[in-house]
Amino acid sequence: MRIPSGLNEIKSVYGDPDRNHDFAPDPDFTRRNLVKVPLPYPLRLSWNLDLVSRNLYGHRLAAPRIYTFFDQVAGYYGGYQKMKELDLDIWGGCYQFRSKRGGRSLSVHAWGMAFDYLPHLGPFGKRSRIPAEIVAIGESLGFENGGTWSVPDGMHFQLCRDY
Repeated sequence: MRIPSGLNEIKSVYGDPDRNHDFAPDPDFTRRNLVKVPLPYPLRLSWNLDLVSRNLYGHRLAAPRIYTFFDQVAGYYGGYQKMKELDLDIWGGCYQFRSKRGGRSLSVHAWGMAFDYLPHLGPFGKRSRIPAEIVAIGESLGFENGGTWSVPDGMHFQLCRDY
């Protein structure tokens, strides 16, 4: 899969989650493109650390790479137990139909090709402390990380550019 750049390429590769521009999820897009995939290990939910997610819900083209990302991170750190000890098992999810923060255009989360990981280390608007090795794993798989953006969003990983 090629990594799209800009809105037109994003729609060409992933489809349009809001074809009629009513700011509601397009049922046909959802049915054809969003899949539930088991994660390689449970991830605690950033908004309630007592809850875990065992699956990701995302775009069918992105989900395999997201799975591979988490699998490779676990391999780098020597497995899930070590990740849990280091608080590297916390995420904010993948698919969410919504607009960009402070904007009116769709967030890339509305396509299900972006995910938030380690929000406690890469909070929106602050310098990211996510380990460089984790960012490098994401980049090797084609993900762009928001940690170096003008308004940093270090937790954010997306399979697109220039949007």
